[in-house]
Amino acid sequence: PNLDQRAAVTPPARTAVETPQIQSPAEQHLAAGREHQASGRLTEAIAAYRSGLESAAGGSGPELQAELHAKLGNALLLSGQLDPAAASYKAALTLAPHLSACWCNLATINLRTGNPEGAVALYLQALKLNPTHWPSRTNLAEALIATRQHLVAKALLLELAEERPQDAQVRQRLGRACYELGEKESALAHFRQAVALNPDDADSHYWIGGVSQSLGDLDAARA
Repeated sequence: PNLDQRAAVTPPARTAVETPQIQSPAEQHLAAGREHQASGRLTEAIAAYRSGLESAAGGSGPELQAELHAKLGNALLLSGQLDPAAASYKAALTLAPHLSACWCNLATINLRTGNPEGAVALYLQALKLNPTHWPSRTNLAEALIATRQHLVAKALLLELAEERPQDAQVRQRLGRACYELGEKESALAHFRQAVALNPDDADSHYWIGGVSQSLGDLDAARA
């Protein structure tokens, strides 16, 4: 509930002074890496996380080491260094196999590097740990389309579209799945919904033209 800030406040009881926790060198590097990454300084963030791992090797617990590997993987992925990022995620998962986001990001690397079958398996592993993880669910749909499992992809995307009807990317992927299933009118409707939600969606504009042309609507194809 909201509190009336004008009301009298009873002074809190005096408590013993808490001794501030002293961060280990590995924790300090982790904090520095997060700060660099939040500011877009990926090179500095990568260096900080690597320094943290060097410090953590001296006796830090597996949870801290796993977090450093995971954060390093994220920074490497953002900087386009896919192979080192994959290695970092694998190291994190060896220490902490419950990290669903690492399974998801490792799957995304597989998808980007031409292994959609491997990506499907990894996204499913992420969802086994966290069934509601949105990036894993939406990216699984993309991997299913890439492996030509269009009927399964359509079922998943319909579920996602019901949950988030304002998500243009889901609508675009749903259009692609429908098109591959030969449902051109439905595909066209989904692409148009995607454009209504995101007028800058160049891919959906392209699909609208192509599908309209295949349906014989040349005026709409030229629009």
